[in-house]
Amino acid sequence: MSIDDEQDVRAWLGTALDDFAPGPVPLGVIVRKGKTAVIRRRLTVAYQLSLPPPAPVAPVHYRVTVNPPGPGAARGLIASGRVNGRRWQVSGQRQRLSGQPSICFQAPSGGTCNAGGPPRASRAGVPAYLTNGIGLRPVVSIGTVRDDVTYLQVTLSNGQRLTLHPVAIFGPGYARYVAFAVPASTTVTQISAYAGHAELAYTVPFTARGQVETVSWLRPGAPAGPRPARYLVGSGNADGQRWSEYAYTGPWGVCLVGAGSASMCSPTGIGQLTSGQAARLIMESSGPGGTNFALVAASAVVSHLVVSRADGSTARVPAVPVDGARFAAFTSPPGNKVTHWVAYSAAGRRLASGGVP
Repeated sequence: MSIDDEQDVRAWLGTALDDFAPGPVPLGVIVRKGKTAVIRRRLTVAYQLSLPPPAPVAPVHYRVTVNPPGPGAARGLIASGRVNGRRWQVSGQRQRLSGQPSICFQAPSGGTCNAGGPPRASRAGVPAYLTNGIGLRPVVSIGTVRDDVTYLQVTLSNGQRLTLHPVAIFGPGYARYVAFAVPASTTVTQISAYAGHAELAYTVPFTARGQVETVSWLRPGAPAGPRPARYLVGSGNADGQRWSEYAYTGPWGVCLVGAGSASMCSPTGIGQLTSGQAARLIMESSGPGGTNFALVAASAVVSHLVVSRADGSTARVPAVPVDGARFAAFTSPPGNKVTHWVAYSAAGRRLASGGVP
């Protein structure tokens, strides 16, 4: 990429490429692992405070509109509309960043880019993926739909229902995109996918962390449970600051919000995160200064971990009980990284072990 090309991309995205500047929180690409959908978000904040985050509250009075591109619309336009009278629009384009193909999306509050080319059209998988989020208030959500989906219907907390018409911004053969903007993530209560007039499936998205994340899709008429709940699964001190990690359960499954740069969601329950193992490393993320954060999910028989560091020292990490499972969280500082961990029962029996990337 030439300097001129780089400047053009930065001008198009505004400050979205400046990773350490305050601004919108982009949502990363969904990664498929077997039958489990894992969502990782790139966060620009330093740490999650150990105090419980305030429960998001949906605004009481608001009005939202969404419109598909009309005749003569600009190339790449996905949708436009208003949030409380404020105009918004979302567009997507192919770009090359540092010589690599990328897809970049632009909204009034900023932009975000995903490495690689656009996904191909397919009738496999879930009806829709919300793969990108831009901004917080309002929040813009962008995603793709399965090839047999005619439209999505987004139900809001004020009773409004938004109809999203997929747009093939990258041409035939590629997945079609949808986009919408709402005053806050928590205003979205349900998203349904339709083929013609027939409902294919619906989802209750995870919205507690400022973005709209679709994780688990249900058959029409199937009950949406369990009730939402939040658990503290790990906390401590790193570089003089308190950090914490939380698990959110609900109709979406379980979402883990890490203390570093990552979070993940799974359509399964908390007890299934171990995949039948006594314990396994499920999330590893990096924070400022090179400190890494690791989270191990374990079965109820695990009492604690013993982590080994590069200098040969060891530390005992308790496994915190959460809804029938257990979690152990620990830090790996750059000067003395964790190289290995072992899970033990209360009687001292070795149950599982693993490394840390």
